[in-house]
Amino acid sequence: MDNDMTRRVVAEFFGTLWLVLGGCGAAVLAAGFPGLGIGFLGVAFAFGLTVLTMAYAVGHISGGHFNPAVTLGLWSAGRCANKHVIPYIVAQVIGAIVAAFILWLIASGKPGWVMGGFAANGYGDLSPGKYGLGSCFITEIVMTFFFLFVIIGTTSKGAATGFAQSCAPIGPAHRITGVARNLVMEVDDRPALAVLKEELAPHSEVSLDRIGWDCCVGLEERVGLSTSLLAHGIIGVDPDRGWLALDRMVEAGTSMTFMRLSREAAETNLRAMLKRVTASAPQKAKGAVYFSGVRRGPPLFGSAEREFAIIGDGLPTVPVIGFFGAGEVCYNRIYSFTGVLAVFF
Repeated sequence: MDNDMTRRVVAEFFGTLWLVLGGCGAAVLAAGFPGLGIGFLGVAFAFGLTVLTMAYAVGHISGGHFNPAVTLGLWSAGRCANKHVIPYIVAQVIGAIVAAFILWLIASGKPGWVMGGFAANGYGDLSPGKYGLGSCFITEIVMTFFFLFVIIGTTSKGAATGFAQSCAPIGPAHRITGVARNLVMEVDDRPALAVLKEELAPHSEVSLDRIGWDCCVGLEERVGLSTSLLAHGIIGVDPDRGWLALDRMVEAGTSMTFMRLSREAAETNLRAMLKRVTASAPQKAKGAVYFSGVRRGPPLFGSAEREFAIIGDGLPTVPVIGFFGAGEVCYNRIYSFTGVLAVFF
């Protein structure tokens, strides 16, 4: 099981465990407490709040299903990948079993406690109103339908976003061996600037005084649910000591790749980003907004029209508004060498 799937399965396990423990626990332990019981309304709030809290805690990892019915419903709507269905359901069932066991350990500690239905859904004697099988079956079908209808409708994508970098690696990955906050002093136990100069040697057009403009460093970071090599700026150079100052803090042992801005990399990354965004589109796009930075545009693409022409080729029937500025925000960071696209549906 790969790392992404492991994270998803663990998220579904804990989310379902918390849902069952909180919701069913409220029904078993607190609903009928003499004089202070929370009743049906309190149990309903318990289920809702447990889902809400786990959606905030791990929803960004797995999507926050916490229920086989939700997983199957989203799968049938094309919103859950085939490979996720079985692992999600297995994790949810195991999480529910573990929660039920924890709840049993707690509840059985009360003197004279009898398990009974143990907050299980049922009909006849297990129904609070003694409803028969047919009534309960219809209730489950109708309520589950509208439950999924609301989830699918309220979580549908209204926009898709993507970003394209302008950089390509010029050498292998290195390990940072000397660092102080954002100052990278050594990589692979050698002065960082010396290693960068060696890798820049085949690119004679890059001079020392332009390293901060023409070069950047790539750090592996999590973007959404995957890991990508994100470019970060070099904001200062100490030629005497061979140090590089980056636009973010780093730690010793971090993998770092030197990168260089180039027209070929910018065009390749821009086309790949357009392909990803259009592939994720749930329906025909109504419009798009594109932000480009000062280190892109004519200086990098060769003309004022080239960058926008590529956007037009990727979104031929979509009206696009473009902005050009000193920088743009993407994944909570400000960049001057990325293009950020938002497509609206």
